[in-house]
Amino acid sequence: MGVGPVLSFVTKLDKTDLAAELKWLPELEVKNRLEGDYFWFKLGLVY
Repeated sequence: MGVGPVLSFVTKLDKTDLAAELKWLPELEVKNRLEGDYFWFKLGLVY
């Protein structure tokens, strides 16, 4: 199980929409496997 914050940013560039998202997910109560934190960065463009 993991719980963490998410930062999102959306803007319009001329005729293109730009979206960015950053996530941090620290794991809680890990058993029988390696414990760690997950980081994601997503970037999207829509024409």
